[in-house]
Amino acid sequence: MMRYRPLSPRHTHAHTLAHSLARIALCGFLAIVGGLIAGSPTRADTALLVENTRTLYQRVITKPQARILAEPRAGAAIVTREVPAFSIFYVYERRDGYVAVGVNVTGNRRGWIAADRLVDWKQSIVVAFNNRVDAGRQRQLFFRERGPLAAILERENFATEMAGLRVAAAAGRAATSNVVSIEPETVVDIDRNFYLFPILSHQAAWLPLGQEGNLLEVASITANQQPPERSDFKAGVVFVVDTTRSMQPYIDRTKQAIRQIQGALTNSAVGANVRFGLVGFRQNISANRALEYHVNSFLRLDQQADATRFLGAIERVSAARVSTQGFDEDSIGGVNEATENADWDGFNARFVILITDAGPRAPVLGGNLAGPMGVDQIAGKMEQKGIRLITLHLKTPDGRPDHEYAADSYRRMTQRAGQSSYIAVGDGSVVDFSSQIDGIARQLVENVRAVQAGRDVQPVDQTQGAQLMARAGRAMQLEYLGAAAGTQAPDFFRAWTADKALEDPRIVALDVRIMLTRNQLSTLAETLRPIVETGEAPGSQSDPLDYFRRVQELAARASNDSRQIADNTPLGAVLGEYLSNLPYRSPVLLMTGQDWVTLNRVQQRDILHTLKSKLRFYQEVHASPDRWVRLDPEASEGEMVTLLQLIQMP
Repeated sequence: MMRYRPLSPRHTHAHTLAHSLARIALCGFLAIVGGLIAGSPTRADTALLVENTRTLYQRVITKPQARILAEPRAGAAIVTREVPAFSIFYVYERRDGYVAVGVNVTGNRRGWIAADRLVDWKQSIVVAFNNRVDAGRQRQLFFRERGPLAAILERENFATEMAGLRVAAAAGRAATSNVVSIEPETVVDIDRNFYLFPILSHQAAWLPLGQEGNLLEVASITANQQPPERSDFKAGVVFVVDTTRSMQPYIDRTKQAIRQIQGALTNSAVGANVRFGLVGFRQNISANRALEYHVNSFLRLDQQADATRFLGAIERVSAARVSTQGFDEDSIGGVNEATENADWDGFNARFVILITDAGPRAPVLGGNLAGPMGVDQIAGKMEQKGIRLITLHLKTPDGRPDHEYAADSYRRMTQRAGQSSYIAVGDGSVVDFSSQIDGIARQLVENVRAVQAGRDVQPVDQTQGAQLMARAGRAMQLEYLGAAAGTQAPDFFRAWTADKALEDPRIVALDVRIMLTRNQLSTLAETLRPIVETGEAPGSQSDPLDYFRRVQELAARASNDSRQIADNTPLGAVLGEYLSNLPYRSPVLLMTGQDWVTLNRVQQRDILHTLKSKLRFYQEVHASPDRWVRLDPEASEGEMVTLLQLIQMP
């Protein structure tokens, strides 16, 4: 059996950390710094640059008991007596054991903080608990030292030993076992109780079961906010249905399932707690007006869209009378419509049910309602809004050449915490589809009943539809109960854990995302735009190496890099210092001119379209006010921050 051991130097290549940590949630920066009392800036100047860079600025995180002084000496006048732990500052000057700090890159010094009350924060990466029901894991443990954690992971019975420690920690009996904390029983709602897990240090390692991972030293502190008032648990679900010519039998069977839901909810105690939406999708109608519509919202989800209105809406749905071009349909546009245009406010549980016999039409073909948006970007938008997608893929015989592509796409689109919610209906069987859609419908009602009754969500039957809906319902139940109880991350501690589940390292336990300021995201978008536009210009690919050289020049110009660039210079080296300084690499960032010319035209096109899709995603993030947070009242607009998943980076 593969034992825990540190990775050799070749395994600690810059991209290893990202692949091992993979994903994050927006955590603690967000309200903790907001309470900082503002002192008057003493002088207008610029923060210090990170050594050997031209655009990256030094930042620090405060430890508990930090205070801001007017001068760099003991006994100086106090500007801020108690700075919240884990506040984030730029560094303006270092002198005599003190650091001058401010909240903006220029012109806003706050004062001086003792250096021993600060931690240098070299990469803008944080970790947070994922939803353990989504991930299928147990509560994570935190150890006072790395050694005891590593020693347990070397033993044959590591899972059994971790289970015993988990029971002891949950009962408050872990003081002598080197375990200092345990993940809360209910899910921490980061929108109500912010917490921060900065990575203080890490060691890449082989974990049990032959898994590559990382041992992480983290620190945590809660914001100590008051819990929100408990509210009635409400579920919103939008059905997104392929209404092309081949779908009529499944539309009819879906109508029957909705009638059953309507009957179950009418005059029931939970009837007022479930609301619906309905979206139909086909293809762009510019080439065939007989398709009637591209994407149509038959019923917009809101607080008035009850089961009776939903039944009336779906009775109006029928399949197209003419065929579309090719086999794939614009399911991305349908899901995006449900994500963006439904009124999700006020719903604790948020579901989208996608029903289709086709794969998502490739954005590179043009004409999609969501433009260049791909499945990964749509998945990121749904996760940010707290929406869980379940896909029913009807694998009809006619669509056999499309099955593999469609299945891969929908697994990616439905993935949360490493687990997908994808259901394949073999041979497009109407009988099998009926059992799955009935299971989903019954489970939706049961989810609400269980939460209202104060009992755990359990599956109503053994169908995959009911099982997946129950898993999603239980995950949302834990989030709801955590918010209602005011669950917080563990109190302040500094400890070691792993990015993978300690009982089964095949499962990711901690999510990782990258924090970007608005200025950084703008720069990234402006750097990518000319690359994409140049690649789409007629004749741009006639000489692949010449094109790549022009891409390098455009990227260097956009990032104000005046260095001479060689053909073997990786693209990431000229896309901006921020990207090159992150502890991960993507294939695009590592690509050189020599790599580019070895790709065929289809591979080159796919890479360009991936960048175009991400550019569109950055533009939407930049334009969405709810994605941006001001860490400090005096921070400028450009210093507002957001968090992006690693998969959304170039």
